[in-house]
Amino acid sequence: MTKLRDIDLLSAGVGVVIGMLVLAMG
Repeated sequence: MTKLRDIDLLSAGVGVVIGMLVLAMG
């Protein structure tokens, strides 16, 4: 369960970072 939560947090964080980069480049 903990590992799954960690993966979810990491994936969410990566998604946010990508979104920020896209907005910055766009």
